[in-house]
Amino acid sequence: MSLTLLALLAAILASVAGFAFLAVRSLELFRTTRGFAGSLAIELEVLSNSLERLNSFQPPDTDRVATAFARVESSKQRLEILTGAVRRVQHQSAGLFAIYPKK
Repeated sequence: MSLTLLALLAAILASVAGFAFLAVRSLELFRTTRGFAGSLAIELEVLSNSLERLNSFQPPDTDRVATAFARVESSKQRLEILTGAVRRVQHQSAGLFAIYPKK
């Protein structure tokens, strides 16, 4: 056999091996891409459902919240008045009970 024929056979064998390798890798890429696309479709559906729930969210009734804050504020003012009265009574009674020893 001549050297040219051996080189031609080696080139043909290398080309066939290269095409076979390319076919196997392309098939793997196709399968991976198909699996990824399926997973992506599922996740996009979950995201879409989540966005729809967020879009349909109704804010709370602000009138009820304002009324509740007004009640809290009036309760806070009454508490301040009562604690001030208790402090005054404690201060006044401190002089009265100064002559009696504490137990």
